[in-house]
Amino acid sequence: MPVAGSRAAGAAGRRIDPPARSAILKKGNGGRVVASEGILYYADAPRYIAQAERSVASLRRVMPEVHVTLATTLADVEVDGFDAVRQLDVAPDDHTRIGKIRAIATAPYDKVIYIDTDTIFAGDVGSIFAALDDFGLAASHAPIRRSPVGAWDASLPECFTGLNGGVLGLNLTDPDTAAFVAAWEDAYRDTSEVTRQDQPSFNRLLYRSRVRFLVLPPEYNFRAEFSNQSKGANMGVKVIHSHAVNEMDRERTDDLIRKLSDDRFATFLRDEDDIAVQFTKMPTVAAMPQVARSLSDARLAAALRASHMWDRARECRNLRNEVFDILSEDAGLKVLQIGNPVAPILDFINRANAEAAICVTDQSWIERLETGITSPSARIVEAAFAVENGDLEVVRRADDVPLGEVIDPATGIEGLLQRLFPSRRPEWVRTRRPARVWPELMTLAGINDPQVVALATAGRDPEAVEACLAAIDAGDMPTPKYIQVEGRKIPQRSRRAVRKALRDGGFWVLDQGGSGIMAVHPVALGLVSR
Repeated sequence: MPVAGSRAAGAAGRRIDPPARSAILKKGNGGRVVASEGILYYADAPRYIAQAERSVASLRRVMPEVHVTLATTLADVEVDGFDAVRQLDVAPDDHTRIGKIRAIATAPYDKVIYIDTDTIFAGDVGSIFAALDDFGLAASHAPIRRSPVGAWDASLPECFTGLNGGVLGLNLTDPDTAAFVAAWEDAYRDTSEVTRQDQPSFNRLLYRSRVRFLVLPPEYNFRAEFSNQSKGANMGVKVIHSHAVNEMDRERTDDLIRKLSDDRFATFLRDEDDIAVQFTKMPTVAAMPQVARSLSDARLAAALRASHMWDRARECRNLRNEVFDILSEDAGLKVLQIGNPVAPILDFINRANAEAAICVTDQSWIERLETGITSPSARIVEAAFAVENGDLEVVRRADDVPLGEVIDPATGIEGLLQRLFPSRRPEWVRTRRPARVWPELMTLAGINDPQVVALATAGRDPEAVEACLAAIDAGDMPTPKYIQVEGRKIPQRSRRAVRKALRDGGFWVLDQGGSGIMAVHPVALGLVSR
């Protein structure tokens, strides 16, 4: 529901006629005639001129036909992308906000959208012009409420937290709006000794005016100057409002626009020049450093426990692949797989050309792996994990098992015939393969420093995880960057034990149900330094 203000007139106590519109001094694009609606910028310093050019370039990509004017106090300004440049007369000792207010008051449009220069357009804002048929003014909430405190009118109701003046839609043909704009400069001067910001005067005057105003959603003025700003679902961001984003390189800006144009709920995270967009309760791998730095250790642990609620299908994300993309950049990547590998692990080994030891005892998997492994440094090791050393009884093709290793071989005449005529041997026989405790299994596998450990130790998963972590604690192996526990056969009680053991070992854990349990070590992966 639109929010409208319709308070009695303020201190002026009378209707103020709108000022006369000043003339356009320069025109671009062949001297195109000023339209009844358009976009307005104000800049009074070279830095802001440069920001305005970057902003209008992004505007042209989404609204190529809209008329755009730059108002400035600078003389002989040469700019790209604008249809008109208008020079304003502002006293040298007046603050820049006076120039902004005068630019709006003398805008050459009936319906105008004023835009701060430190912006980047991510979408079409033309619907604001349509809304101005029914409203006199449109703006988004300020993310910092009732600010600055020392200049805020404390008599205003607490629920009126204030609108931000960086993206303003105004219908200057509406008498109440025109009166409001005409009174704004004097209202600003009343507060300028306390603050140079224009929001206190703007909001105090607006609340007590007759202007019918519309509160825009945050997508129309997305304040990416601050971390943890959120957008809603079913709409992408339209205007990104941030000095840092405006002044980023084009590649990073386009990537941010792409992410914030998504229809899903999203949170923008920023730590100085490091930015990320988070779509789910589980942080994206790229966003994990910002999450870690923004929370205390105690709150971080709680947040990561809560992150287990993650609907992978609905969110259309695969955190395992995000981790794999980071790991693929490692030279000399080593993978220790114990048990039958799941397809993503095998695909990752092949794609990264990783050195891998795949410890399996299942004959069908051995045959499949012999044709499915393409990494030249991957090998099959016939072995399995055990809590205690011993041998594991397995079934093998008779051709692959020497007669001396067969359990319960044929005896008597049949045994003699099988030795003389191998074709008489059965297709399958029982034999034994080693089942080893963790340190010996690593030695047998030939990989003592894996960056990736993948476990498919059905029925032995908690013991295998505990053995892996014990080897890390004992210094027998460095901390892996990633541990994957295959999940189809893990009982619920075992799942809890596995998750707890990994968390206690310093890993960030995500239970993916039937897809298994994945864990990344933030320090080993280089996401955080603590």
